[in-house]
Amino acid sequence: MSDAIVKETRRNELRPDILSVNSLHCWPGQISSPRLQMFGSHISQSLTTVGASERRCFTGMEPKFGKYTFGVRLEHDARVIKLITRYPRTLGDNTIKESPESILIYEYDRRLSSGQMVKEVDFISCPSHHTLHQNFGYRYKYLDAPSDYIGEGEVLAQSPAIAENGNYKFGLEANVAMMSVPQIIEDGVVASESFCKRMTTTGIETYVISFGKNKYPLNIYGDYDNYKIHPDIGEHVGEDGILMAMRRYDDELAPVNMSRAALRKPDFKYDECVYVEPGAKIVDIRVSHDERLRGVIRGKGMNTPVGMHDQPDKYLTADQVFYRSVLNEYKRLFASRKDALRITPRFHNLLVQAQAATTSGDKRRMMRTYRGVPIDEWRIEITVEYPIVPTIGFKLTGCHGDATLN
Repeated sequence: MSDAIVKETRRNELRPDILSVNSLHCWPGQISSPRLQMFGSHISQSLTTVGASERRCFTGMEPKFGKYTFGVRLEHDARVIKLITRYPRTLGDNTIKESPESILIYEYDRRLSSGQMVKEVDFISCPSHHTLHQNFGYRYKYLDAPSDYIGEGEVLAQSPAIAENGNYKFGLEANVAMMSVPQIIEDGVVASESFCKRMTTTGIETYVISFGKNKYPLNIYGDYDNYKIHPDIGEHVGEDGILMAMRRYDDELAPVNMSRAALRKPDFKYDECVYVEPGAKIVDIRVSHDERLRGVIRGKGMNTPVGMHDQPDKYLTADQVFYRSVLNEYKRLFASRKDALRITPRFHNLLVQAQAATTSGDKRRMMRTYRGVPIDEWRIEITVEYPIVPTIGFKLTGCHGDATLN
């Protein structure tokens, strides 16, 4: 036998299945490991932009990441029972143009620990927007309307960054010129105005406003005949950026402060104004009202003057109609199945919310709280969206972890 040493030749190969997010890089073996690590961290911070495009060079992992981006999808094979819209369109002046959410009630087969298969009722929320950040998000792109039966993992809504072929578009292709110009000092970059517009992303913010006991809202979006304290869903904030304005009660100055003309113009020195991005669009409004403070219990009227709460009442009434629809569907299911009806804890929690929102009579004595603190007579959560065009101070980076600052 020969004593010759046999050398085994192996390829220097980076396997995409163990590269995690770095598998989206086309040439991971041609850049330094710190830059590759920066590329991976930048991907998780990248925003969905209006001009997102597919890449010219693919790694083959783009459809995999597109499949698991944020979206609305079911975890089971399910049969659709009912689709309930939170704010359905109605006739008359109290109609709400757009609904921020719908819920899909469905049933699926669940295997118990004993091995027995039972049918369980659950629901999934279908919101109009997605956000996990206090300032950024995007509007969902809904696919075809759900059929009677939905398969496990079937996508109902997905990110606008998913191409028609399923590829994940996490950036945009652009022409880049490497130049020695003054603006590139300290990792700067020069970007054209058209490029910045292609990089426009969506800002989404929610504002919580309370009034009733110590202050009242002004009529800054209405007229002498219609009291309107903020824009409705689908409408836009004015150029001054004032979403709502509140004024404190003053018995001595009430004849002046509460005249029809004075209520339409905020006093910027003494009134409390809530400012948002000028021109922002209202996409969601949720109203909570403490019935315990209503005069039907104590024999007194509410602190909020008559007519100033007509607009919040519209959303409160629509919310109660939504929850009654949920309760009615549950009652229908229970009437047909009795003790055989099984519901998930999530659906049970929705029913508890529905009971609280539709209480009447003596049950109104419950105290509504938020994080353990009693709420005011009216509590309004208003969500707005607005375009964000990158400008000086925004961060821009490429696929090689080449982080730069504008």
